Amino acid sequence: MEEFRLALWGHLDATGQRCGWTFTVVGSPWIASFRPAEPLLDLYFPGLAHYVITTEDDVVEVLADAPPRFEDLGVAPRTWAGPGA
Repeated sequence: MEEFRLALWGHLDATGQRCGWTFTVVGSPWIASFRPAEPLLDLYFPGLAHYVITTEDDVVEVLADAPPRFEDLGVAPRTWAGPGA
């Protein structure tokens, strides 16, 4: 969620976490934001973690109780030939 992106980078700086291409956010403010409205979150998902997968073009954030599996498929093919093609 874009609204959390600046808060996430601030949290990482404040806690001394540095990101690589993939990392887990320790003490995630995103997960913390759900707790007041979801009182059973910790009961049903005690291992919930905030995972981040980055590329040169995108950031994918995942909340899951197990590490996500992802596969690097390389660079996307260019399918657009340009104007007038």
